[in-house]
Amino acid sequence: MQQILQPSVDASENDVGIPIRCAVSVNRRLTIVGCRPKWVSVFDSASGGTVSTFRVGKSGITSLIFDSDESWLACAMGTSNDAGLKIYSSSWFSGSWSPRNFQSGVLTEPIASIPLAGIRELCLSDDERSRCAGLISGEIAVIDTETWTVNGRWKGHEQGIYALDTRVSLLVSDGSDGWVQCWNTDTRQLVCEWKAHSLCISNLKHYPNAARVYTASFDETTTIWNLDGNLLSRLNGHSVAVRSLDVSLDGETLATGGDDHTVRRCYWRRCHW
Repeated sequence: MQQILQPSVDASENDVGIPIRCAVSVNRRLTIVGCRPKWVSVFDSASGGTVSTFRVGKSGITSLIFDSDESWLACAMGTSNDAGLKIYSSSWFSGSWSPRNFQSGVLTEPIASIPLAGIRELCLSDDERSRCAGLISGEIAVIDTETWTVNGRWKGHEQGIYALDTRVSLLVSDGSDGWVQCWNTDTRQLVCEWKAHSLCISNLKHYPNAARVYTASFDETTTIWNLDGNLLSRLNGHSVAVRSLDVSLDGETLATGGDDHTVRRCYWRRCHW
């Protein structure tokens, strides 16, 4: 079943921009869409109705993340003078979730703001005590979710980081250099690394139960790896860059989306793309 989500805005705001990032709350009640250049829309996932639409700044949204209690929403902004991370209270979209009267030009005030330029990806630790940000500089920053301060930052990749995932005590990062790096989240030491793709890695998933990492790349392939860097499978099927990747809860079924306007799904042990 397909569902079209159309933001409800003031009549004078007839264009909220191009949807570029999306996130879903843990209990799947809310769907959040970030648009270029400056809007965030929150939808009731069941009905498709708009819960809230608000302006967050001048830059495009590069990443979104929601905590499990739906108490805050974090928005990573682009590289202009308002670049960084902004945290918004769920009071803007709490209660009965009835659509709010949106006022044209209203700039929603965040409960916290962190000036951290060049964020391209966010991920949240299992205990939600910290958030990691991948930067276009190739650095990884760790942000405390109680104090909303950066409490660590180090150089990871030679080029920009476009994908992060963390489970248990392992943080997996990759980026435009084509490398995968695995970090111990407690010591922040590099555990292992390997060259996975010839071009930029656009997305990744870490499946800890089977110690596997899944990556999608601009080199038109999707790959599955052991945590020691051994290749389990390389899937060919898209004719251009693979942009999106998701993995089933058991780690066996993959779904990918590419610039060839196709979505592919396969059980990877039997897949012969």
